[in-house]
Order: sequence, then structure tokens, then C-alpha cells
Amino acid sequence: MMNPTPESTFEGCQNKVLGVVHGVIPDLGSPAAYRRMGTGASEEGYTAGRILGWSAKELMPVLAQSPAPLQLLPYPSYKSPWLFIPEEGNYPQTKDLQTGKFDPFKDIYLRNDVWWKLYRPDILDKDTTIIDNNWLAYNDIIDDTVRKFMNQQEKGLYHPNTYVFYGDQVESDGSLDWVPTKLTVSPYVFSQRETHLPPTNRQKRETGQLAKEFKLNSSKTAGDGTVPIESFSAIYAHPSIKSILATNVDHQDVYKVDDVTDIKKRPAIQFTLRAIIKMVMDVPLND
Repeated sequence: MMNPTPESTFEGCQNKVLGVVHGVIPDLGSPAAYRRMGTGASEEGYTAGRILGWSAKELMPVLAQSPAPLQLLPYPSYKSPWLFIPEEGNYPQTKDLQTGKFDPFKDIYLRNDVWWKLYRPDILDKDTTIIDNNWLAYNDIIDDTVRKFMNQQEKGLYHPNTYVFYGDQVESDGSLDWVPTKLTVSPYVFSQRETHLPPTNRQKRETGQLAKEFKLNSSKTAGDGTVPIESFSAIYAHPSIKSILATNVDHQDVYKVDDVTDIKKRPAIQFTLRAIIKMVMDVPLND
């Protein structure tokens, strides 16, 4: 575990864990979690889109009630701002006075008053009672479970013998930008369903029947396709890290090998094997 909580420690077995190898770890989260919630996984290819959910309508209702995917959102320590809204601002922009960190919970995750909000509780339902309950359930997960998880992770309680590798050559979501595409007179402007829009787009109501359409664009910065290099800004200099490798690796296929000889072409696998060998070599012979 990256930073174990008090109730999930090794229960007296700490000395039996020789070390930890973190591969493509989303150490400070990734804006990819916002993108998937907001627009679905259509940008990740046909297969991923069909399996995960092609659009926000397919994917958002599931992710909004699932703590684990929400824990992949950018942490307060993630390089900010990372979400850019034309004519409205760049977020997060509010700093916590106690920690000095930016507050993505207040500025993004718990917002229910903006068109670019992370969660739209009415994306499937029409009944106001159900919509209200959807938001309350989501709010509880974000404000309790996810917030506590991120606060714990940011303590940096890594195993004292930790090795890390990450991807630095695949286009990733280092930041996101809602880019205006067109202004139209839309009969759908009063509808929250937006079934007529591409899955990557959202509509903002303007005056009267006017609607402005926006597309969510990725910065396409370096990373592994899911986790950008910005997520590793804190772990670089941590004293528990014995060795770190930046390499060309894809997040989904990080440990994929065709056969034993294929390992020679995969630096991430070689790094992992080397780390394990070094851990074992440090064990006294009389143990």
C-alpha cells in the first residue's frame, strides 16, 4: 500500500516486508479522472470506450458512487491550476489557509452550481428527490471517504525501502481545458441530457435560446497515458525512494510481456526485477 492508514498496517509484520516497487503510481492523482467522469472514455479508443463507458451518461453515474475511482482525482498537492474554464477562471484557485495547498474540493469536486461540475446528479434521473439523493450520496463520498484518503496519502508514509518507475513519453492529461467550439440557437438548451452532443462536449446555457458548446481538451503532456509526470512532483525527492526510473511505458500494459526474451526490451520490467533482487540481497543470511 502506498501510504497505509492506521487500521491497515501490517499488524506486527512490518519487518517481514522487504520493500515496495511502485509502478506507474498515481501518487498525486490525475486529471484523467475528471475527464472520464465528465466526458466518458471515448477518447481512449474504441475498446476502452465500450468497456468503461463511451460517454458521461454511461460512465459518470457509476464513478460518482465508487470511492476508488474518485480517489484518483488530483490531490491538493497536485500542480494547480489544472482545469481551465474560458471566461470563468482556472481551478483550483483557492488555497487552504492551514495547509497552504490548493483546495480542489471547494473549487471543483463539490461544486453543483456550474456547468462544468464534476458530477451531474440529473444526468440520468428526472425526479427531483432522486436527483437530490444522488448528490447527497456523492457529496458524502467526496467530502468524507475521498478527502480522508487524499489527506492520508499526502503524508508520504512510504516504505523505507521503496523503488519507483513511471512513464514519461505517452501523451497524458497533465491539465484540462474546456474550449468553446460554437454558439448556436439550440432547442436542447433547457435539457440536461445533451444527447445530441459528441461525448467529449458539454453545453452552457447563454441568454434566451442561445447555447455555447465546449469541448474538453487534454494538455497531452508527458506521462503513461493515464498518469502525467506532474503526479510525481512530491515523490522525486522523498528520502524513502532508493531508486527511480522514467521510461516509455503505457499505464495499462505496464507489466505485459510476450515471453521471457521480451523482458530485454522492457526497462520497467528490468527495473522491477532489479529492485526485487536488491531487496533480497539486503536480507542477512542468518534470517
